[in-house]
Amino acid sequence: MRHRMNKPAARVRAATLLPLALACLLAVPPRAEAGLPRGELLGIRLGMTEAEATARMSKLGRPNATMPAPKQGWELDDSRYAHLIVRYDGNHLVKWVTVLAREDGPRVRYRDIGDVKKAARSGFYFYTWTVPPKKTRAGYVVVARGTDPEFLSSLSLAPFTPPLDPRARSGAPKTGR
Repeated sequence: MRHRMNKPAARVRAATLLPLALACLLAVPPRAEAGLPRGELLGIRLGMTEAEATARMSKLGRPNATMPAPKQGWELDDSRYAHLIVRYDGNHLVKWVTVLAREDGPRVRYRDIGDVKKAARSGFYFYTWTVPPKKTRAGYVVVARGTDPEFLSSLSLAPFTPPLDPRARSGAPKTGR
């Protein structure tokens, strides 16, 4: 004999599960698209307030008082990363963030950050992923640097800035062509 749920109980169950499912979806930081890095480092996002960032970083480690404002440095308890550096803008919002890999911990591969085929490569081991803005989020740039062909030494997150038209720099007039 199959058990059937009566209609009022099914409606209550659906009404309870739907908001819970939506909350779970919103709690996960969005990925830009497949193969591109997420727009956060250790939970620190661009545009986050200084108070929010400090609260998050206090769960990750201890402040390092040697950095002049508007930067903050933190010694991390993370097994992969030893230090985190964050810079704030004039409105006390996160402008960029960098993490430095721990030399004595588990190493982080470039491919763990994003698909290296989707990154611009400069120098020996500089990988730059550019994620342009969309309607629902600002664009950003993630740069992984290292001296090793497989493992990174540092990882940075900064705002996306569209490239300048080379004619704008030279003072040449822009044409419609």
